[in-house]
Amino acid sequence: MFDKDGITEIGLKKLTQEYHKDKRHFCLAIWDKKTEGAALVYSIYEQTCGQPFKVKIRLDYDILLSEIDLNNIQKFCLALSEQFDGAYIMVNNNYTPEKKVFPDRLSAAWMIYLPKVQLSHNMVPQAFDVISPTDHEGHGAGSLVVTLPHFFDEKNTDDIKAVNRVDTKLHELGLLPLYADI
Repeated sequence: MFDKDGITEIGLKKLTQEYHKDKRHFCLAIWDKKTEGAALVYSIYEQTCGQPFKVKIRLDYDILLSEIDLNNIQKFCLALSEQFDGAYIMVNNNYTPEKKVFPDRLSAAWMIYLPKVQLSHNMVPQAFDVISPTDHEGHGAGSLVVTLPHFFDEKNTDDIKAVNRVDTKLHELGLLPLYADI
């Protein structure tokens, strides 16, 4: 199902076949059987709250914290953003709602990709880094806001405070949408 470039043609074919069985509600999990180190859950479901379809993709990898490379995670997020135009991408958004400043909104967590928004580090100085790539035509494609230089630890109060400062700034800029609006 997977190779060094991601999902294989066989994996995509399986997803497509399952999707055509029931387009109104579709959910399929696939994984790397050899290592069980990569998994993909792909869901499409009809909603009744105004948006006809919503796609949520969740990727789970078993990896040691010592092996996580910030640059590789950033590159991965930016590559995903190229494939899923208009998608919000959150990395490590697993801390509890009661610790969030805005429990009903998306959160920066370790990283958040905001589509169609060009930000600079000067606009969000609370963040560790802000990366704003351009598309193939040179137009702003979105911004990846990196909260911390290390993997976010939801038990570390300093990490939580850092995320909350970034979330507050993004909210002030009107860039932290409600979960219900996406």
